[in-house]
Amino acid sequence: MTSIQVQEASNPDLPHLFTITSLAFQHTEPFWDLTFPSHDTPQGRSHGAHRFLLKRLSDPTIVYTKASINTPSSSSNDKIVGMARWHICEGEAPPEREYELPGGNPGYAGEEWEAYKRLSDAFMAKRNRAIRDSGGRIVVLDVLAVEPGFQGMGVGRRVVEWGVKRAGELGTEVVVESSVEGRGFYERCGFEGRGRVVVEAGVEGWGRQESVWMVWSGKGE
Repeated sequence: MTSIQVQEASNPDLPHLFTITSLAFQHTEPFWDLTFPSHDTPQGRSHGAHRFLLKRLSDPTIVYTKASINTPSSSSNDKIVGMARWHICEGEAPPEREYELPGGNPGYAGEEWEAYKRLSDAFMAKRNRAIRDSGGRIVVLDVLAVEPGFQGMGVGRRVVEWGVKRAGELGTEVVVESSVEGRGFYERCGFEGRGRVVVEAGVEGWGRQESVWMVWSGKGE
């Protein structure tokens, strides 16, 4: 029987966590691709892991968690196979314009940089409004990923449960911006859809960004 453990991650874990996100998302998440260009290359992953660290150092609400598995036949250390990045807001809101933080620019310049900022502002507007309305007391699931070979084993659900428990301790709401494809997973975990967010990038090749705004209700399977 496989045991799944979820705990807060340390800085040395961040390169591994970024690689997990890259493997899990591949090129199915347009906004992720725009935020972390070349994330599937060694150089892109190194740069992405560094930006993960800069984000943690510049935003006190950021918490990274890691999900590790252990089986009775395992003779080595637990293997990290899942991750999440949370905003744990206990009265302090994260910066609304994340691209202004250290490492926030994916590497764009000129018109592309201006377009990325407009896109980010539009994509994050609903989240930022929810944080303001909560008085800075809310739990936001920012990123969730499970290594492809370990999906379907309950790892993602355990990661979500960690955040739901933390929110329960704080007496706050839990929200997530799900991809359209990921909506079913979050519904099974107890989230309810509260509308879609659709943003046209306005730049050739950047595509359309679409997500489902979801709030945890506890009515999952």
